Amino acid sequence: MISRATARERTTTSPRSWPPRFPSVKNRLHLDVSPIDASTGAEVAGLLSLGATTVDVGQGSTRSWTVTA
Repeated sequence: MISRATARERTTTSPRSWPPRFPSVKNRLHLDVSPIDASTGAEVAGLLSLGATTVDVGQGSTRSWTVTA
């Protein structure tokens, strides 16, 4: 078990807050989506309607793929 002093050292908030809040880590998941019964544009539109956003990571406009986050 972690002592209170050790837990406090790992917090990102005030040392008086309990229980401790540990720093969050960016969770990332990479999926390659290849639609079978629809166009890529239709698949991207579906992902955007679910809350995804397009991101430019330097892929350029000549690529056939879209990056979303």
